[in-house]
Amino acid sequence: MSVGQVKLLKTYLDFLVEKNKIISENIANRESTNYREKSLNFSQYLEKEEKGTLKTTEPGHIKRPVDFDISNTFDLASGPERDVDNGEINIENQMAELAKNTLSFEFASKQIGSIYKKLQYVIKGGNF
Repeated sequence: MSVGQVKLLKTYLDFLVEKNKIISENIANRESTNYREKSLNFSQYLEKEEKGTLKTTEPGHIKRPVDFDISNTFDLASGPERDVDNGEINIENQMAELAKNTLSFEFASKQIGSIYKKLQYVIKGGNF
C-alpha cells in the first residue's frame, strides 16, 4: 500500500469523526426550533483537504497538509431526512447514518492498522 493510500485512509477517518459529530448534533437538536439538519459530504471534504496541501516545486518534495477549517464543509440537508409535516429531523434515518458511520470507521481503522502491522513486521526483519 502506498503512502497516498495511507493518507487517504487517514483523511477518511478524520471525515468519519467529523461526520459523527454532525450526526450527534442533529440527534441532539432534533426538537429544537429553527434547527436545520446538517450533513457532511466526503467529496467536498476531500476537495477542501487537497486544496490545503502545500504546492511542491520539485518531485522529491514532501507534501504536507495544512490545517483547514472544517466548519464550512458541511451542507444543510434538504429532502427525505426532514419530516416536512412537523419540521423534525427523522431520528430513524439519523440513527441508521450513525450506525453506518460507525461501521465505516471500524473498517477503515482496521485497514490502516493492518498496514502498520505489516510495516512493523518488515521493520523487525520479517519477510513477505
